[in-house]
Amino acid sequence: MFSYKKSSIDCYSFSFYLYSRFYAWIVRVLFGTDSILMDFSYSIIDLGVCIGASMLIILVLSSKKIQNRLSNPILVLTGNLSYSLYMLHIPILLVVFRLLYGKISLIIVIFVAYALIFSLSYLTYKYIEIPSMKIGKNLATKRAKSLQSKTV
Repeated sequence: MFSYKKSSIDCYSFSFYLYSRFYAWIVRVLFGTDSILMDFSYSIIDLGVCIGASMLIILVLSSKKIQNRLSNPILVLTGNLSYSLYMLHIPILLVVFRLLYGKISLIIVIFVAYALIFSLSYLTYKYIEIPSMKIGKNLATKRAKSLQSKTV
């Protein structure tokens, strides 16, 4: 039933795995940080992550119950904020820990960091990402219309 999707997902996962191994090998050869044989020390772990991710994707594609659970509004919002979260979490964590660590309780520092990360990520998503996506769609539409009018 899912043989095409399953095989393409496995192919993508394995190609990402091979790309990461090749990239790490090139970096180590160019910069000489370790021996080339050390490159494959984590390859079993990476392969496990790729297989696990492939299995999770297949499971989600094949089960309506899991798809319904994953369409929870909080999970959807977190998915929408994921790029902003990715871009902002390290700078915010560094600033918050630099300013507050040792002055107040670690639990409070972590709570403040998470609150700032999610708040700023939401604002970035709402005021930067969404307008940028609209501009991109408008530009793509204008480009497609201009190309279409040139071919007609």
